[in-house]
Amino acid sequence: NLAITYTRGKNIEGKDILPIANKVNELINVPVDPNLTDRDKKDYWLANPENLKAAQARLTDQDKEDEKGNKITDEGTLYAKAVEKVTPEEIAFDDRTLQAVTIFKRMNAASQMNTVFIKNEGVTEGEIATIGEHTAEISGVSTGTDWTRDYSQSGALRSLLGTVSTEKQGLPAEEVDEYLKKGYARNDRVGTSYLEKQYEDVLQGKKAKSEVVLDNNGKIVSQTPISKGEKGSNLKLTIDSNFQNKVDEILQRNYSQIVKTIGPYSENAYVVAMNP
Repeated sequence: NLAITYTRGKNIEGKDILPIANKVNELINVPVDPNLTDRDKKDYWLANPENLKAAQARLTDQDKEDEKGNKITDEGTLYAKAVEKVTPEEIAFDDRTLQAVTIFKRMNAASQMNTVFIKNEGVTEGEIATIGEHTAEISGVSTGTDWTRDYSQSGALRSLLGTVSTEKQGLPAEEVDEYLKKGYARNDRVGTSYLEKQYEDVLQGKKAKSEVVLDNNGKIVSQTPISKGEKGSNLKLTIDSNFQNKVDEILQRNYSQIVKTIGPYSENAYVVAMNP
């Protein structure tokens, strides 16, 4: 799939991302994220230095002190206090602005020198061309490709194939260090169960690599591809899918009859096939 990406430079803050997100919003159509929260909207509003200053001015002396009466110096804590001062009216955005909020949220989620997707579904050739024409105005934004896993099978065979994490889920917490050593990014999608997990190294493929040049402020001024990515290998199973589907059909038919009588005591069903 065609995709629009963003790579965050060094020392880049929300105030630096805001104008880029707004410019991208002018160039392409990104559907509003249905899961946007009030906090997402407030972060977008506060990314404007003037708005942040206004919210901070609403903090009382008591707001600036901890429970023991000591002055709060932690910037993160003070920012959280400012977030609370943003009013509902100030984040009553129209749909077009909510699209910008969506873009900003995705860009701001990127860690230093890591890449995230701004849009990876329904990207048109025209949008790819438009982004390419305005690269100088949208530091860190580029074009690329993404992938989706399509499972044609269902039933018991589908569960055997396993699952893949989403970009939001990223690397499993218990294995993050191991994956990072292999060159994965924290938001990479990986196999999390069964065959997808067992053969992750085979199925994953290789990422394309780019040379990134930063200016003195840590902003990305150019991204030059230096190697193409490679798709992962195919995994061919010896399972007879037609036979498996027939077994599933028989199992479902018989299990549905059992559930009608002793259902509460029969949560699962297992089947063994033998060649007499």
